Amino acid sequence: MNGIKVCLTVGSGNKWLTLPASPEEARSALRAIGADGTEFSISDCDAGFGGKLDSMVIGAGLDMANYLAALLAGLSTENTELLEAMLESPLQPEVLRGIEQVIDFSGNTGCYEVYNGVKGPTDLARYYINESGFIQMPTEWAEGIDMERFGKNLEKHEPGFYAKHGYLIATGLDWTPFFEKSGEVPAEYRIAP
Repeated sequence: MNGIKVCLTVGSGNKWLTLPASPEEARSALRAIGADGTEFSISDCDAGFGGKLDSMVIGAGLDMANYLAALLAGLSTENTELLEAMLESPLQPEVLRGIEQVIDFSGNTGCYEVYNGVKGPTDLARYYINESGFIQMPTEWAEGIDMERFGKNLEKHEPGFYAKHGYLIATGLDWTPFFEKSGEVPAEYRIAP
């Protein structure tokens, strides 16, 4: 992830700014378009993730967008893939309704898991039997299992979503709305004038 790019606009002037940014970088970008005070908007955005975060960032303030960019930059590859899977899934409108919940994602990564490389019922069955540690049996027994049928049964009892990187599943841990409750951007990420 190379940061979130936002287009700051005043009248007909605009300037792209890559977040996370410092207050000085934000002031410089705003001066370049003649913004004085707080008279500017975020008119466009490239937040990655196939554009799924763009409208959230456009609708947020600059400080909140900067905070999100810093959190996303700090995610491991595994957690970036987890967020991508969550944004792909039908869960997205329920769990990641807005930028506040996406900010909360970094504190709730244990609530969901992606079984990497699992693309269908047969893969899901193989994952449970060979990799998960949930099922213990001799290899010769596993060879006698109808993997597709077993995988379809697993889908009924362990509902999830087949995403680009694998099977997304809820772990059963409760999502905690840290940022959603407070709504306060930490001082070190505030860059708006």
